[in-house]
Amino acid sequence: MYFFEAKSEIKSPKHAYILATAGLIIVLTYKLWKYFLRIGIDPIIDYYAYEAGATCFRVLGTLMGLFLIRWAYTKPRAQLKIGNHLIGFVNILIIIPLFFLFRSQYFVFALNTWHFGIELFFNFFVGTFEELMFRGALFASLFYFLGVARAALLSSLIFSLWHLDVTTDVSSLFFMFLYGVFDCYCYYLGATLLSLSIFHFLWDQVRYGIQWQGYFESNEVTQMMGLYSLVAVIIILLITKKLEKRS
Repeated sequence: MYFFEAKSEIKSPKHAYILATAGLIIVLTYKLWKYFLRIGIDPIIDYYAYEAGATCFRVLGTLMGLFLIRWAYTKPRAQLKIGNHLIGFVNILIIIPLFFLFRSQYFVFALNTWHFGIELFFNFFVGTFEELMFRGALFASLFYFLGVARAALLSSLIFSLWHLDVTTDVSSLFFMFLYGVFDCYCYYLGATLLSLSIFHFLWDQVRYGIQWQGYFESNEVTQMMGLYSLVAVIIILLITKKLEKRS
């Protein structure tokens, strides 16, 4: 059974410390970038220009994340596979049907494939950037020093608080926290950064698709999908304990 073990995956305590520090600096700089971007571009009036500006940093952050992973990890190329364990495929297979049901349906009816394509491009780098920073850099580094449970909780707390500029709704932030814990344990069980990035991307598309079709309000969508994370976290914790006892 494959488990992500930080002390064998990351080269040294020094590498873990620098990886965590660099990750935090990058994600905080991204928020600063968005703050100044809003001063020059109103996201409501000129949404695509604003998203293009934000995506520029996400692409740069993704490249910096890949560099950090290559520098700090003992086997960085393994993180560019879909999965070292079945869970890497299961996550993606669960979410793909929902993606086509909710997100793509909106654009098919709107007959606007250009907007569909550009939205996918923008949002793909949301998933890759956040997974490289919060799971690949922060969670892995904290795991090196604190163990899997405390690292998952602390990195997920930072992940949810990082979204305060998106929402201040307590229940939505709580469910973002649960999503972070879910991803951390998937990573621990063998899902790679690539599979987590694809899952994160598809997850966001489903969430936006449900919201844009007018079925639910934004906070309701986050809470509904957060419940999925809560159930998934409980199941994964039970599976993890059984597998750890066997190994």
